[in-house]
Parts: sequence; structure tokens; C-alpha cells
Amino acid sequence: MGASESFVVGDSVVIDVEVRDFLTKALSVSSVEISVESPVTETVEWLDVYGSAGEYGGVYVPTEVGWHRFIISGTNLSFVRNGTFYVHTSGIIVG
Repeated sequence: MGASESFVVGDSVVIDVEVRDFLTKALSVSSVEISVESPVTETVEWLDVYGSAGEYGGVYVPTEVGWHRFIISGTNLSFVRNGTFYVHTSGIIVG
């Protein structure tokens, strides 16, 4: 996912990451976690993570309009990636 993309409520939002160790070029970590915080209820949802060999992801289906924040973290190679995306009610964004 690129920075600050937008989606419609109910869309499947794919949040993914490629993990590389700059020294060994290894592509694996022992575990990856992805969480998404919704803007209205501030609920944090942990996603089921799929993938291996350095390419991991999860799918989130938003039910609230507004800016959502995601965090991807891992162990072994220790990394954190975060970002935001906007969710709206129609295919047209005005403003």
C-alpha cells in the first residue's frame, strides 16, 4: 500500500510489506503483526497475516469513514512500518 491511499467503506484494504535484511539480504522474520486503528471508535483490530519469505500482508475491511492508521511490526529482524489511509462512503471524493 502506498502512502495515504483512499478506499470506500466495505472495500478490502490490502496492507503489505516486504522485509529485507540489508546485510544478509535475508527475507524472513520469525513473526509479523499488523494492526489497524479505526478513527471513530478508536478500536484496534489485529489482522490475520499471510505470506512468508519476506513478503507479508493482511486484509482489512473498514466500516467507519475517516483516517485509519496501520502498524506493521516484526521480530527477529525487528522492524516497524506505519501509515494511514482514508475511508469514504462513495467512489467520489470532493474537496
